[in-house]
Amino acid sequence: MSAEELADDPRPDLCLEISPTPRQSGDDVTQLRLTPLDLVRLQMEADQALAEIRAAATEAEAVWWRSVAAWHAEGRAAVAARDPDVDLLRRLLVALRRTTTPLPDPQISARPIDRQSAPGGER
Repeated sequence: MSAEELADDPRPDLCLEISPTPRQSGDDVTQLRLTPLDLVRLQMEADQALAEIRAAATEAEAVWWRSVAAWHAEGRAAVAARDPDVDLLRRLLVALRRTTTPLPDPQISARPIDRQSAPGGER
């Protein structure tokens, strides 16, 4: 039934009694009395809330995909440049040395890569 049909209901005192929690012996049971019009309103509000949640989830997914695309583009640009981040590699090696047994030579020598002698050579 629609809300309009229920507004002209000849029996507005007709109610549905529900208990929101399972019954247990000895517990006081809270019961709700809902008219058919209340049920229709509840369904409409629930549908509206679900639509808002779906819209927010869709927007969050779109933002996430844009972020993934940006990270992918940055990664491809970094791979295409083929220039290693020496400072990053140095920090990585220092962190690895802190967590593992010390290597014989604790000094990190960072030297530029000669692209001519590197595998694949200059493009």
